[in-house]
Order: sequence, then structure tokens, then C-alpha cells
Amino acid sequence: MTTLKCMLTLVTALVLSIAGHAQFQMDSKRVLLGSKIFSAFSPVVRKELKITDAQYKKLQDAFEGQVEAEGERVMVRITSDTPMEDMTAAAMKVLDTEQVKRLNEIWLQNIGAAAILDPAIAKELGVTADQRQKSEALADKIADELMSLMQDGPNPDSMKKAQAVRKEAGKKFEALLTAEQLKKLEVMKGKPMIRDKAEK
Repeated sequence: MTTLKCMLTLVTALVLSIAGHAQFQMDSKRVLLGSKIFSAFSPVVRKELKITDAQYKKLQDAFEGQVEAEGERVMVRITSDTPMEDMTAAAMKVLDTEQVKRLNEIWLQNIGAAAILDPAIAKELGVTADQRQKSEALADKIADELMSLMQDGPNPDSMKKAQAVRKEAGKKFEALLTAEQLKKLEVMKGKPMIRDKAEK
């Protein structure tokens, strides 16, 4: 049996992912967009989505029970040949319509304008071919920087640098959008998720 080791760390809207497995290739879009379902394991997001204990158990089962969450730090280590896409799809089915909607909003708040890399978001915003080409080129550059920082695994220094890279990248993605597109994106984010001071 092959081993998939996937580590996702959520730190104040920062999502970093590292994987080592043939079926989980880390292309630039995946590096920047992460996987929105892993946000649901964070206690603050679980509270916002009103995820029940029974639902949380099913979310863990979808990823074979190998999920550890401490604050906004989520660790996922899975030993399986099951495609990540299948496990993610099973986890998403655990949530009801309203929870999925809110999870998407929270994901957009976390990802920001980089969300235009997602085909569905790009279509809804009316992203042009030129904007798509520029955003993909930018994504490749930013992803290379992030993966370089995380080569030796996450540590306080690399996480801080990665957060700075993502923050700057967000501004660059925003610059690719028109004022009207940015306004529509803000609406799509829904109401801001309020975090307790202790969770910030």
C-alpha cells in the first residue's frame, strides 16, 4: 500500500499544503487555493458552520480518521490509495446546503482574489482570457516561492515568510480584476467571519 502524507496548516486565513504522493500532484492552483473542506476541521470554522459532533465524526471518517486539529492547525496524514478527490467529495456530502454555502464564503474570505484561479469563481466573475492567462502565470510564480519555503517542512519562520508572500500575492491578484469584479467578489464572500480575540 502506498502512503499519502498530506499536511495542511491553517493559520489566520493562511492555508499551506504539502503532499508526497503520485495521485496528489501539487500544481500551482492547488497550492494557492488549498482544499476548502479542511477549513471545516478548524474549531472556529466548525463553530461558525454549526457542525454537530456526528457530522464531525463523519468528516473524520471521510479521511479515514487520520485528522488532528489543534486550534487553526490541521494535520491530515492518510495511508490510502483512495484518491483525495473521492475523500473530499465524501466529506463535502456530510455538510448540508447552508453549511456548504457558508464554507464557500469563508474559503473566499481566506483565499481572496486568488480565488479567480478556480474555474467556477472565474466564470461567475466574468474573468477574461487575458486575466486568466495573467493569473495563472502569477500563480506559478507564487506557488514556486511557497513550495521553496516549505521544502524542509513548516516552522515558525517559514510560516511567517509564507504568510507575507500570500499577502503580497493577494494584492497582485486583486490588481488583475476590475473594480466591478472586485465588488462582486466581496459580495460573494458573505458576512465576515468574526473570530474571538483568543483565536486571532
